[in-house]
Amino acid sequence: MAVRNWLSIRSWLRDSVHGWITAAVTESSTNGKGEQLISVESENGSSQIAVTHKNTDERLPLRSLSLEQDMADDLTQLHILNEPNLLNTIRTRFEHKLIYTYSGIVLVALNPYADTAIYSNHHIHQYAKSTPPSDPHIYSVARAAHDGICNAKRNQTIIVSGESGAGKTVSARHIMRYFAVAGKSNDHTGITSTEERILATNPVMEAFGNAKTLRNSNSSRFGRYLQIYFDDKSSIVGAHIRIFLLERSRLVYQPQNERNTHIFYQLCAGIRTDYSLKRELKLGTADEYNYLNQGKCSRLSGVDDASNFVTTRRAMTSLGIDNNIQKQIFKLLAALLHLGNIEISQTSSARQDASVSTTDSSLLRAAELLGVSATAFQKGLMQKTIGVGRIRAESEKIVTSLNKDQAIIARDSLARLIYTRLFDWLVIKLNATLLSTETGASDRARQFVGVLDIYGFEHFQKNSFEQFCINYANEKLQQEFNNHTFKLSQEEYDREGLKVAYINYPDNQPCIEMIESRVGLLALLDEQCRLPAGTDTGLRSKMDEMLRPPYKKALFSGSKSNSLGAGAFTVAHYAHDVTYDVDGFLEKNRDVVPEEHKNLLNESQNPFVKEVCTADLTPTSPPSIVSTPTQPIRTPSMSVRSPPSRMSLNNRTSVDELSSAFNKGHIRSPSALSPSWPPASPGSPSSIGAPTLRKQPTLGGTFKMSLNNLMTTINDTDTHYIRCIKPASQENASWSFDNQKVLSQLRASGVLETIRISRAGYPSKMTFDKFVEKYEILISQRPEKLNNSKTTSQKILEGTITNKSLYAIGKTKVFLRVGVLAHLDKLRSILSARIVAIQASARSTLSTKRYIRHQASIAVEAKLFVRFQAASRARLVKMRMGDVLADRLKSARLAHAASVKAERERERLRQDREAAIQAEKENARSSTASTSTIMPDVRLKRPDKSPVRYQKSNGDLRSDLEREKEEDASSTPTDSAGSVEVLEHSKAVFRHASKPSLASSLASSSSYATAYMDEVLPPAKPPRSAARVSRAVTPNSDTSSRTSIGARSSIIRGPTPTPPERTTSLSNANDPRVNKRSSRGFSSPFFMG
Repeated sequence: MAVRNWLSIRSWLRDSVHGWITAAVTESSTNGKGEQLISVESENGSSQIAVTHKNTDERLPLRSLSLEQDMADDLTQLHILNEPNLLNTIRTRFEHKLIYTYSGIVLVALNPYADTAIYSNHHIHQYAKSTPPSDPHIYSVARAAHDGICNAKRNQTIIVSGESGAGKTVSARHIMRYFAVAGKSNDHTGITSTEERILATNPVMEAFGNAKTLRNSNSSRFGRYLQIYFDDKSSIVGAHIRIFLLERSRLVYQPQNERNTHIFYQLCAGIRTDYSLKRELKLGTADEYNYLNQGKCSRLSGVDDASNFVTTRRAMTSLGIDNNIQKQIFKLLAALLHLGNIEISQTSSARQDASVSTTDSSLLRAAELLGVSATAFQKGLMQKTIGVGRIRAESEKIVTSLNKDQAIIARDSLARLIYTRLFDWLVIKLNATLLSTETGASDRARQFVGVLDIYGFEHFQKNSFEQFCINYANEKLQQEFNNHTFKLSQEEYDREGLKVAYINYPDNQPCIEMIESRVGLLALLDEQCRLPAGTDTGLRSKMDEMLRPPYKKALFSGSKSNSLGAGAFTVAHYAHDVTYDVDGFLEKNRDVVPEEHKNLLNESQNPFVKEVCTADLTPTSPPSIVSTPTQPIRTPSMSVRSPPSRMSLNNRTSVDELSSAFNKGHIRSPSALSPSWPPASPGSPSSIGAPTLRKQPTLGGTFKMSLNNLMTTINDTDTHYIRCIKPASQENASWSFDNQKVLSQLRASGVLETIRISRAGYPSKMTFDKFVEKYEILISQRPEKLNNSKTTSQKILEGTITNKSLYAIGKTKVFLRVGVLAHLDKLRSILSARIVAIQASARSTLSTKRYIRHQASIAVEAKLFVRFQAASRARLVKMRMGDVLADRLKSARLAHAASVKAERERERLRQDREAAIQAEKENARSSTASTSTIMPDVRLKRPDKSPVRYQKSNGDLRSDLEREKEEDASSTPTDSAGSVEVLEHSKAVFRHASKPSLASSLASSSSYATAYMDEVLPPAKPPRSAARVSRAVTPNSDTSSRTSIGARSSIIRGPTPTPPERTTSLSNANDPRVNKRSSRGFSSPFFMG
């Protein structure tokens, strides 16, 4: 034997508290037995271990020395694969706030019992991208399932498993939210009404089906398989809910520190502010009711039942349950609470019959809310009807009284019946809303993604029928996982002709056979329930009698609990040995409704109670959608060659040995035995020729059937697995890690075996056609030039993978080891990116050339259009300017005619005045001549300044009449003549502008209009200030005043035609009145200063 050099090696050492602790090898020697004596130093001190080459990895496994290995996001990437390294990697990632880790095809999820900021819409959109992050996350599993329905058009199933409190319900909630948000963009994160209703099922179902247990404050007390349906466009169109095994016994009994379902506590806390509803329901606090105060924890720290009640009601409203129906539901719940408070006493007679007072307030309130008679209600609780004879006719029935214990059982049975019927009615109501046939949603459904949220493995101090069914369901799920991960992989390798080393793994097929076979525990339980004298003790005896040694030796044994006694039995489950108390098994499995209760509910005056409690509540079936399977249908009877396993259960025969014996034919499976086996025991009904009893459906049989149907549905889908791990025993210990607890869950869930088969086998496989279709771009030779797809697949692998041990070519598929598929995808992405870059460059060049040609054509068209537009505008301006000039000329002519007429009138008046003045002068002369002979000759003299003011240029004096006449002669005729002259000038200019050579030379019609309108239109009248400035000029500066005003107006309105100059005689040059009028400039109807 080769001796390993152990010095300076770091390893792991087993520890009873922490599971594994680090150790360093300090010394190594060899003893006489051929063993190596290894001295190690750990935190517990020094110790010496004897190892051989066979048990080295088991007793002293090596430790990974790389921090990268301690933080590996996929456990299959560990270089040194062993249990302590696996545990150390999960713990190290958990300490860095990383709760998700890949384990091959399984996602391991740890519950931190704290809020983490990794579930926002931003994270959903990141994982919904074409290139999602590679970090492990629950959204990556949801993304893989969504891609399966979009690309492969295959139905998908996500199985969320783990023990109670591991976070299964929260994980399922995140998956549903991903499907609702993933299809939206960042700017449009709103969800549709259908998606909103699907998400609203969570608070409703959790309120009516979840409860606080010792291990979990929000434990699912029922199994749920939610099928989310998608149409051809991969959009959500509806959903369907399938329910498994509601825990009804919790309604009437809760262990210490546990609670009833949430809805009762929410109702009691939520109606405190709703006084009308509180008065109608007649409810008090939760501590006042027997069905709510048994666990002594009606209030939970950190849980606001009143706020949750508001959330539940809001969710019910969005699901189509209006306020009136909600009130009826609350009435039924309140009736159950009052029913549990009915006092049942015992009479003092010898028979000790049960007695219920007719004045009991709880009885009256329950009867009122249920709509039944209080008297009939009282009798139904104290009496029962028993059939006599084989044919139970009405005349052969007798009524007998119940004792106190029997009456309490009858009362609780009625309560369980009502709540179960209400829960079933609620599920049917939700399914009708989620997938309505009226809207055509069921017709548009093409594929579905199923999310299974089922109770985890349970092991309490006292385990009853509910725990037995729950653990049986987990056995079936574990079998499904084994079939998917281990058995089917190895069988497929054999079919494809691949040589892969077999791996020892735990197989729970014998345990399932012991439970559900024809002589299994469920069959024996149903047999005892159908016997009139069947008892729990008889069931326990029948188990010891009928279970044969292969089962009894390895999987079944007596009680291991001193407190339970002989009435208990132990089953070796895949996760843990569980001891069950047989007391109450028959009563819970019978699920028989007494005739009195049926009659009582049938006579109810409350329509809602009748609908819920008496109507046919057969669950609706989901749309029949079956995708083409890519792998053979998996059944429990599929044989598999498996070597003997080293795993043993308490030194008993190994479960794997039993499985191997069954498969090799050494032991006959009970399901294959003849119907006459087992032989009838003496005294049994079958041995004495007793008539066959009519088989009534039992709870165990119904659950077995629904569970098998679920497994059939899952087998026809592509399955994804999420293993939820509970890292600590206490929920309030956030981010705490218990090595032993996590290690036990990893062992039970088969995570280590999953890694081993992933490393040793080929976890990735693909058919030749699909492989070629996806990766044909990795080779230069075209696939059609090769012989077939198998040859093409081989060429692709030879050209990209140098190590031939990393892949295998089967008969119909390509098998790849861990990491190879990721490598091929990376090469394909790089090549695709280069192809896209080349295509983008070519398309850019072609687009640029097309753009240049397009721009050139646009420029030519623009020039032509500008020319055409200029000519059109020129013609339009010509037409408009002609109309304007014609109007102006007409106005000028009218003004000239008016001025001429006015001049003539003034001339006539002046002549009249002159004639009058001449007449006055003649009269004056005649009077002077007559008086000259009488008065002396006195001459009149003018003032001294008069000659200066009225002196003409030649020095002669002139009269006022002559001065006014001269001013009128120099102003009026000249103004009219100037206006006509300006208009004639404008017409000449317009005729000149109408020439084609001038119109075509203009750049635009606007410049043409501006240039000639400024010459035609008169300038604007200057403000008064400008007039005052002009008048302030020297009296002799007549020309400068007109020039300054004309220049100012030309700046504003453009060039102004020069009017004819006005002449002023030298004799009037110094006349202030003449200078004042001349300083105002040229006056014209068109040109005004």
